[in-house]
Amino acid sequence: MKKKLFCIVLSLAMVVVFMPAMSLPAFADSEGPAAKVGNTEYTELQEAVNHAGTVELLKDVNLGSTPLEIGTRTVTINLNDFKITGNINVGKSDKTGGSLTIKDDAVNGHGTGTVAGTITNYGKLTLEDGYFDYVDNLGSGTCVINGGVFKELLESDPNLVSNKSTAKNSMVINGGTFNGTRLSVVNSSLTINNGTFDGASFVVKGGKTKVVVANGEFKN
Repeated sequence: MKKKLFCIVLSLAMVVVFMPAMSLPAFADSEGPAAKVGNTEYTELQEAVNHAGTVELLKDVNLGSTPLEIGTRTVTINLNDFKITGNINVGKSDKTGGSLTIKDDAVNGHGTGTVAGTITNYGKLTLEDGYFDYVDNLGSGTCVINGGVFKELLESDPNLVSNKSTAKNSMVINGGTFNGTRLSVVNSSLTINNGTFDGASFVVKGGKTKVVVANGEFKN
């Protein structure tokens, strides 16, 4: 009986050993390309951004502690229903601002693409769609929001001095969802042309601040 049992176990072991590799279960390649520009794929999102143009995400990207640097480039990022975890810098000062557009071209209507981190803008920032944690519009940066869902927005010119007649930076909101969103405007220009503001809170400071509300849906 023991000999028979041993033979059965040995036979099963041989089946496993000589099983063709193609019959093993396939696993997703977590080390695949992060993004592509045109038909060229890149393993790192920063590498794709360095080539400028339209960058399409191919998977979720975690930047860790190193921000994604747009620099002086002109870049469009298509979130493609994926998530960027980490911070994004559009320029580092008033002299090095670039241009960044973020959109989410979903197959079926509104996408789920997300930027879970802070977008710091010194250049030109356009947000078309997606979910955003924090947008910080500084210096002479211009920000146009046409759509998306937002948690917090800050617009400030920390270098504004009293002898300036108007603020350099501006934010224009043409659409989007701002439910419970905190919007802070300090010595800056904010124009709201549309959007849904449900339970949003506004903090307005500074003698050079200008806020214009042309339209929009406001609740609570």
